[in-house]
Amino acid sequence: LVSSNPAGSGNGLLCGRLEVVADSEDGWIALAISHDGNMVESEAIIGLPQDDTVLKYDMTGAWTEGVTPMSSKKQTLRHTSIEYDEEDEKTIMEFTKLLVEEDEIPILEEGLNIFLHARGGSSLGYHDNHLGFEKDFAEDREDAKLGTIEFLIGTEVPTEAPSSKEPTDSPTGGPFSKPTEAPTADVPQIPTYTPTKEPERFFCIEIDNDDDDDDDVVRLRS
Repeated sequence: LVSSNPAGSGNGLLCGRLEVVADSEDGWIALAISHDGNMVESEAIIGLPQDDTVLKYDMTGAWTEGVTPMSSKKQTLRHTSIEYDEEDEKTIMEFTKLLVEEDEIPILEEGLNIFLHARGGSSLGYHDNHLGFEKDFAEDREDAKLGTIEFLIGTEVPTEAPSSKEPTDSPTGGPFSKPTEAPTADVPQIPTYTPTKEPERFFCIEIDNDDDDDDDVVRLRS
């Protein structure tokens, strides 16, 4: 999660990666944000491998007709991809989403977010595989201070205490820099900064369906 800048401005980015153990390469996978843990009235990000699409959907009913893509104006996801990893037998979906968007359920930087996951066959329809879980991203910032968050590249946040020596130069290695121009006023939902490179840390969800257990296992990495 890339926090809003300045803090409290109400917009940041969720860089998501959903890894699902799957038997076939053409099954769809989804991640939704919900007010109350129910599918109906939630808002989903659904990846369809056969169509090579990752789009936002309105969930207005518990049937296929109630799962409809949002309008093109609301299809604001960035850096989307969905692919099947034959070696690990996983379907992997990636996306970057604004935390706060007009007339949509916000993703909170602090406080509990309720997420839902579901997956199915080659076409959207009834599915047996689904679960819900809660996530408070503020806890990640506390973990980062303790050096317990893993980066996607496999390294860890250093645990050494910062040096007491006063720096002689301004830091230059941060992943983001101030924009040279202010964002245009007609796009208020765009963050007030521009990343200079892809974020190195993802909110990563790994769904493992253990054949010896009816329950799915969710592993969260941020």
